[in-house]
This record gives sequence, C-alpha cells and structure tokens, in this order.
Amino acid sequence: MEMIAEGYYAAKCIKEINEHYRINTPIIDAVYNILYKGISPVIEIKLLTDSFK
Repeated sequence: MEMIAEGYYAAKCIKEINEHYRINTPIIDAVYNILYKGISPVIEIKLLTDSFK
C-alpha cells in the first residue's frame, strides 16, 4: 500500500487554478516543483528567499 502525503494532489490542483487565472504564487510554485518536478527543497527555498530580497 502506497501512502501519499496530505496535500499532494491539492498542490497540483491549486497550481493549475493559479495558472488558469494567471496568479503569482511563489510558495505554491515551490511546493509544486518539489513534489512534481523533483527539485531539491534546498534549491526552492533559496530561490524563494532570494526573490523576496
């Protein structure tokens, strides 16, 4: 039996809705990239913190 973290599917759904309405959501984008694109959380956090400077 495979276990999926709560919010896994919600992250994809929210990302798709935000793209449809062209809403900028960097935190959602980072979560999506980590979960679905396999990007390192360390890299995503660095990108997030750099974007707020």
